[in-house]
Amino acid sequence: MRQITHVYKDIATLKAFCDAENIMDYKAVLQLHTGDVQSIHDIKALFEESSEWLQIIHISETGVETTLHFSLYNLEAELQNNSFFEQDLYKAIIDSTKEGFWMLDESLDIISVNQAFSQMLGYQEDELLGKKPFELLSLVGEQQAFCQEQSKEVNRSVQRTYELTFVTKEGKAFYTIVNATTINLPDSCVRTFAFITDISEQKQLEKTLIEQKQHINTLNKDLTKQVELEVAANRNKDHIMYQQARLASMGEMVANIAHQWRQPLNIIALIIQDFYISSQLGTLEREKVEKEYDRANTVLQYMSSTIDDFRTYFQHNDKGERFSIQSSVDSVLTLVSKSMEYNKIAITCDVDENATVFGHKNEFVQTLINLVNNAREAIMSQKIADGVIKVKAYIEKDSVHVLVQDNGGGIDDDYLEQIFEPYFTTKHQTQGTGLGLYMGYQIIVNNLGGSIKVENREGGTCFHMTLPYDKGDTAS
Repeated sequence: MRQITHVYKDIATLKAFCDAENIMDYKAVLQLHTGDVQSIHDIKALFEESSEWLQIIHISETGVETTLHFSLYNLEAELQNNSFFEQDLYKAIIDSTKEGFWMLDESLDIISVNQAFSQMLGYQEDELLGKKPFELLSLVGEQQAFCQEQSKEVNRSVQRTYELTFVTKEGKAFYTIVNATTINLPDSCVRTFAFITDISEQKQLEKTLIEQKQHINTLNKDLTKQVELEVAANRNKDHIMYQQARLASMGEMVANIAHQWRQPLNIIALIIQDFYISSQLGTLEREKVEKEYDRANTVLQYMSSTIDDFRTYFQHNDKGERFSIQSSVDSVLTLVSKSMEYNKIAITCDVDENATVFGHKNEFVQTLINLVNNAREAIMSQKIADGVIKVKAYIEKDSVHVLVQDNGGGIDDDYLEQIFEPYFTTKHQTQGTGLGLYMGYQIIVNNLGGSIKVENREGGTCFHMTLPYDKGDTAS
């Protein structure tokens, strides 16, 4: 058997090469550099017009350089023993695979390897023969122990798959999948062969993916922590703004109570003054004392109820409740009516008595009071002679609509989109905090699950609130 190599360019140069080498009468195993293998029974048949051999081994294109590896057998001599040819064909096929290959004897010593496995490890073929596979492994202690344990099962296990790390001759580790099979031949001969696939690229990709996943998880944790901190900061900011708005609203309520109490205090002062004068003149009679006592007591009860309304306004029910819009509007009128009378502003109400919603009544009352007070201030700032504030509530399908409208001249169109932003105000810095409408928006949208919008209408401003309709049996 001879082995020769030829760089194929075209059929003419190949024929000249075969003539020069005097191999026309030889049988050959022909192997391309690509790994394709073809058995040729007669080389001169390659050059017959009807030959399909060149087409079969994919070298028919003129001008395409292809390396041909010939394993040659003399038809008259060596072919009398076909085992040589078959062994070489087997060897050529094994060498053509891109996967590594070994064959082990009964002692698990390497008796055959292919070119791919030799190239993987950087050894010559004869350097590997006689070695045991585990001698070529990385992390010798761990993997050798594993392989030695597995070697006890070789004769009982037919097919096995391992993931092993080998080390090249230069000491570089690489990862593989080993698919091993044990076969029992005649005369108690045992052979173990394996195909070895280099998975270093996949391992590196897995490592990269794991690192990226860990990096992403770290980023997610950091982002989650940052979001939690931002949410906490925003909640704290909202809480502070809410408290600021409540304090501002409390100031408004104190002013309203002052208006509510001004006339009753005058009445009580007149009663006391009348008692004093009558006592000085000696005309203070029992009947007059009883009458004025009843009158003063009625006034004091009115003042006490005003304080109760004020206290109720600032109470908070964490669980929420179902309440009627009518009762909320009545609470607002109780607190602001005297202020409206004092500033000669009419306030009219058209409220569906069946309109009910679920939430915190006092928060809704706070929002209404803020809208009514804003309307009053707009009318006063524009010096409207016949100031009017209209409160309307009606039911439409599954929603309750509440409108607060005034004739105070409206809001500049440039400000309409900013009106619900925190600390935004069209008033002088000493007159407003810019929190009332912002907190009203938060209450309507976030707490009551509704919406609120504003528009200029009929010479004034109209705030339109839409809330989910609660169809319960009773409401407070």
